[in-house]
Amino acid sequence: MKDTLFDTKEKREAAIAKLVQLQNDPGWDIVRQVLQANIEIVQDLLLHGIGDEDMQTIKTYRERLASYENLIRTPEKLIEQLSGSKSVEPTVDPFLTVDQLKELRHDAT
Repeated sequence: MKDTLFDTKEKREAAIAKLVQLQNDPGWDIVRQVLQANIEIVQDLLLHGIGDEDMQTIKTYRERLASYENLIRTPEKLIEQLSGSKSVEPTVDPFLTVDQLKELRHDAT
């Protein structure tokens, strides 16, 4: 399935501008502060615990920590992805297409 959210340069530039705007918004600052507080709480739980946690509880804490850290960096990561590519299209194929090879060869000359 082709991504139509960011398939043109104009759409990527507009998205980047909105994401930068989001990062500077007071509402995002509140969300970021809440996420940072949650990160600190979970880190403390992982370091000091609250009792007899089993491995499943510790795994859950680690998953929460990773989720909070990913969420807090979402605008930044999206800006990087949109800035560094011509099209944001996830791929699972490790091999380059003919068009990608031609583009690489063209860029190298």
